[in-house]
This record gives sequence, C-alpha cells and structure tokens, in this order.
Amino acid sequence: MIKIYKSITVMMLFCFFHLPPSMAQDILKKTAKDLCVCLKETSKSDTLNLAPKQFLDKCTGATMAKNGVELAEKYDMSTISSIKILRDKLVNELKQDCQQFIKMFSESPLKND
Repeated sequence: MIKIYKSITVMMLFCFFHLPPSMAQDILKKTAKDLCVCLKETSKSDTLNLAPKQFLDKCTGATMAKNGVELAEKYDMSTISSIKILRDKLVNELKQDCQQFIKMFSESPLKND
C-alpha cells in the first residue's frame, strides 16, 4: 500500500513539473493572438495617426487586463528580469504569427530595455 502512495506522489510531482509549461505556452499564444487582434482592429480605426509604439502600448494594456491573471499563474512575474523574459517570448510569438505586428515594426524595431 505504501508503494502506491509513493507512486501517486511521484506522478503528482511529474504532472506539476511537466504540465505547466505546455499550459503556459497556451496562455502565451492566446495572449499573442489577442494582442494581434487588438493591433489589427485599433490600426483600422486610427483617426489620431498614432505611432506603432502607441498602438502596442494601448493593446498591451487591454490584453494584459484580459490575460494578466492567467499569465501570472503560469509565469514568474515577480522581478523586472522575469517580466522582460515574458515580454521577449510574447514578442517572438508576435513576430512569428502576427502580420500586423510585423508590418508595424518592420521599419521601427522595438528596443530591448
């Protein structure tokens, strides 16, 4: 009977350490998709001639309000460096899958702070 409990504990630890990265990747992709949709919609209705960085700031705020809790559950957001790592992952997702992002920042690349 003790062996069964040990195996359950090992299995729980395995799930704990191996499932979150895939779930984290899902929320990262969802956040990137939401951000891309916001960039498309906001740029279509631009009457103020905003700069690309202003679009990104506006959409990032809205997207983080929507997905911030889930991101915080899956990613370490306790330090500036960990937030920058998350930002870099998000930017990489946008570079791969968001034509509007590529279009907006192909001439004026984002600076890494």
